[in-house]
Amino acid sequence: MLAGAVRDFCEGDSLTAQLMLRDFVKGTIGFEELGRRLGKSPKSLMRMLSAKGNPHANNLAAIIAALAEHAGLALTVRTAPCGGRGSESERSD
Repeated sequence: MLAGAVRDFCEGDSLTAQLMLRDFVKGTIGFEELGRRLGKSPKSLMRMLSAKGNPHANNLAAIIAALAEHAGLALTVRTAPCGGRGSESERSD
């Protein structure tokens, strides 16, 4: 779910990505613990990841990094031809 949210952000679907991140937080670390790790109030984080939220890039990056660390994941970015969503092929530009 975390990788899907990051992919959706990269593809311009920020609303779906924010809602996926919100669900991921609820099902894993929780907003209280995420807030503690980031030095932000849980309510502020909930607003950022709501349908009407508009998180700044630095907050979004911190949220994603904290969630990846909590899940024991290392996120990487690959390039693929347009329309190649989920493709394993890599391309160097």
